[in-house]
Amino acid sequence: SSGFNIRPMEIQAAIGRVQLKSLDEFVAKRRENVNKVKNAISGTKLSIIGVDENVGILEDLSHSWMHIPLKITSSNAKEIRSYIVKTLENHGIETRPPLTGNFLRQPAARKFFPNLHDERGFPIADSISDSTFLVGCHHDLNKDQVRYLCDNLNIVASNISKLE
Repeated sequence: SSGFNIRPMEIQAAIGRVQLKSLDEFVAKRRENVNKVKNAISGTKLSIIGVDENVGILEDLSHSWMHIPLKITSSNAKEIRSYIVKTLENHGIETRPPLTGNFLRQPAARKFFPNLHDERGFPIADSISDSTFLVGCHHDLNKDQVRYLCDNLNIVASNISKLE
């Protein structure tokens, strides 16, 4: 019936307590994956957002990479982003947009908040939407999967200058 929210909370809590014992290992593995991706795209027009702020300086804090936010630094980033996302997806590497992209361009925002649209157009939000995407960063990725991700990111990043 409608209105009930039934979840196996005790089971989730028990599993969570066991997983907490491995938290430091999980975070370290995710950081290692990010460093490998950072090295794979070094010197290209593809970069990881926040990597310098979250690797090294904050090692004692609990930041964990759930995903790797990637930014394209090119004048035609929107077209290049489309190419990169399509290529990665065709190779079995799932991508996601940053949150919803420019929230003001979402149909629900237009429906429920019609007064949010104005003549300014919010170009920075559009620029972020046009130039960024996310790839996953799970601690259970094995060495071959991380290498596959790095190799494919390196290939698409190397092609950016050809697409400009």
